[in-house]
Amino acid sequence: MNLVRLLVLGGGLTAACCLPRASGEPPADLPWSSWTRHGVADREVSVSGYEVRFDRKSGVTDPYLSRPIAYGKSHFTLKIRYRTDGRLAPTLLIFLPAEVDVRPLAVFRLPASSEWRDFETDFVGHAARQASLELRLYPGTVEAGRMKPGGLAPLGHHAGWAEFSTLTWTREAKPVGELSRGPQAFSTSKVEFKQADKQPLYVHVDRPETPISPVAVIWFHGGGFIGGTPDSCRPQTTYLASRGILCVRPQYRLVQQGGDADVTLQDAADAMAWVRKDGPALGIDPHRFLIAGTSAGAVLGSVLSQRTPGCLGFIGLAGYYDSVTPGDGAALDPRSAFFGYGKDPAVWRRISAILQITRRPPPPAFLIHGLLDSTVDCQQSVAYARALEAAGGSVELVILPWLNHIPNLVADDVFERVERFVRERQNLP
Repeated sequence: MNLVRLLVLGGGLTAACCLPRASGEPPADLPWSSWTRHGVADREVSVSGYEVRFDRKSGVTDPYLSRPIAYGKSHFTLKIRYRTDGRLAPTLLIFLPAEVDVRPLAVFRLPASSEWRDFETDFVGHAARQASLELRLYPGTVEAGRMKPGGLAPLGHHAGWAEFSTLTWTREAKPVGELSRGPQAFSTSKVEFKQADKQPLYVHVDRPETPISPVAVIWFHGGGFIGGTPDSCRPQTTYLASRGILCVRPQYRLVQQGGDADVTLQDAADAMAWVRKDGPALGIDPHRFLIAGTSAGAVLGSVLSQRTPGCLGFIGLAGYYDSVTPGDGAALDPRSAFFGYGKDPAVWRRISAILQITRRPPPPAFLIHGLLDSTVDCQQSVAYARALEAAGGSVELVILPWLNHIPNLVADDVFERVERFVRERQNLP
């Protein structure tokens, strides 16, 4: 029987109907008088007591409210009470300072509700030195959570009304978990596998003192094809290597080094060819391995998991699997240099794993994604899981309700499952 197993881990994502706030209740932690208005037409927003109301008669403008909120490497809880005309679905976005990144750090999609509704979710901050962020509140669209092309702001040109009552943003006294180091020591070697336009490309091999199996995990790093190095995924491979699992972290050319959808995918394929040809010298089984990737690396890894004989399974963390229908993320614009500026849509199909499912059944997959991811739409993993299942594959899909696009925040509670997935593919207990 084909299996898609959906696990929602590590967060309180709740939304339940409730009664309106009683009069005399204390004001919100973020009082509405402290918010700044943007793009608001005359009499489009009104504040009364502890409530704010958007009343958009024409739907011509694209208004929102904003204010700074506390940040840092910590757990936070966001709570908001709201109701709408039953059509509009509000959206909250969090932004780093523009000089750091113009893309939203996280997106909170609230469903439309004609009754008062409480929305609550956890959020994990990643940057200890970043003391504050900007929170933006958009009244909503007629399609829940839809974003403008490029993923920088919600679609908002719709008439209707939305009311908001209590909104709180609370720092929790709970440490941020990180991937732990296991009991085994391991060494890392760096081996050139290819010369590309006079640029040497390397694989980094993390070899435990006592590998539990010659079946290795080949992990491709992220960085949107314009950044990142093999060290970007070192926290994940350290977790595995220190528990006896051989890992390989290949390098590939980025856009500024001449990379594009075809060139970079060929680099990744050549790294896999190195595993098959030269891996045995380092104790790596050339005929049996798993392929993994983070974000952009999951783009490469997912395609190669279908094309490479001997792949026993695929692990994808915040992956981008469909360039033809990219969804609402702000990560990879199909018109960017990596995709040849969109001049040839066939390029999108060649780099879309969801359109490259050729093995029957496809290798088992373990997919992880954050529900708050505004860089790569969480629906990318959901859609890919469904496509693999439809082709006869087995998929474990883990949705983390508190996670945005910061893969290194995925900690031991999830990677214990990743380790189990690898060991099962290695035929180990």
